[in-house]
Amino acid sequence: MKYLTNINLSSDFFDNQVRFDKIYHLGTMISDDSIADDLREEVEYDLEQIASALEVKESILEELNEDFSAEAFSSMLYIEKKLGFLCKAASPAKTVLEGGTTTYCWSNYRTAYIYAETFEDVCSQAIDWANSLKSKPE
Repeated sequence: MKYLTNINLSSDFFDNQVRFDKIYHLGTMISDDSIADDLREEVEYDLEQIASALEVKESILEELNEDFSAEAFSSMLYIEKKLGFLCKAASPAKTVLEGGTTTYCWSNYRTAYIYAETFEDVCSQAIDWANSLKSKPE
């Protein structure tokens, strides 16, 4: 990835067919054992995928699944030192047309949560993730 500027980032994401549907900076979204409503709703909806991106230990995930609360999730982030960027990346699905031509369309796309300590790293990982999809069959 080129030097991180908004123009370069936009170009890199366009060239690699990836976007961010959600961007969360965890360290600034939690306070006094509470979390911002948008992040709380996302975690309640996709806890297992988010825990996977955060590389949360299985025992911690089990505890969160048993009795989820914003306070428990917030505490876990502090204890595990997961205060960086959690992003929901999206990339269009591949379609093979007659004659073997491959096309990508945003009307059908895949998503994944990606976590990294820095924004530059989470962007790089999103591009890597999107490129890894291109070699996989639909």
